[in-house]
This record gives sequence, C-alpha cells and structure tokens, in this order.
Amino acid sequence: VELTVLENAVLLVEGLGADVTREDLTAAFGEFGEIKFVEYSRGEPAAFSRAASFARAREGKEDHEIGSQ
Repeated sequence: VELTVLENAVLLVEGLGADVTREDLTAAFGEFGEIKFVEYSRGEPAAFSRAASFARAREGKEDHEIGSQ
C-alpha cells in the first residue's frame, strides 16, 4: 500500500479505541511524515490530523494499529 497525501491535508481517522491517546496518534502519524496538529479527545471514535507533509510509502500492511493493544 502506498500512502501519498497532499501538503497541508487534513486526515480523518476513524475506529479508534477508548484507550487511544493524542500522544499515540501523534507517534503513529509521525511515522509517515511531519504533522502540524492532531485534534482528538480521549475516548472519541475519530480524530483529525493536519499533515505538513505525509509522503512515505508503506508496504505490506493496510491496517495500522494505534495505542496499547
């Protein structure tokens, strides 16, 4: 799977678990590039992130787990 997101794009991430934190999301998004912010309240099922630049290919896995499992 290749992920290419335009500069300054806002990403919607859904299906988050109750134990996910803003720090978890920041760390997970950071694997793909520079982020400007993460809008998320703990326990909510969705979050928004603005990407300064997300342009890193990711191979072999479509789903990405965030938070403690």
